[in-house]
Amino acid sequence: MLAKAFAPNATITSSIHSTTETISLPEFIDFVKELKTQHANLEETHGKTSVLVDKSVATIYVPFNLKMGSSVAAGIDVFALAKGTDGWRIVHKLYSM
Repeated sequence: MLAKAFAPNATITSSIHSTTETISLPEFIDFVKELKTQHANLEETHGKTSVLVDKSVATIYVPFNLKMGSSVAAGIDVFALAKGTDGWRIVHKLYSM
């Protein structure tokens, strides 16, 4: 289900503790699966979302808290979307923690 929201060639960039890394969509999906395996009670909550749209491009800004067992990490998701013949798809995800 996660993959359907993304364009097939989408990239994901993380910025964690001043380290930036860009990975492919399949690598990100594997990362999420691994997190779910390591933390049975993984829960993500979201803050106030901002959406900007101009014709066939959009940006979505979403603050989040990610609860992993007894620890909580706060961060920001920024999604870049493009509207194609098959609808809106995420072409890039940038997040910080």
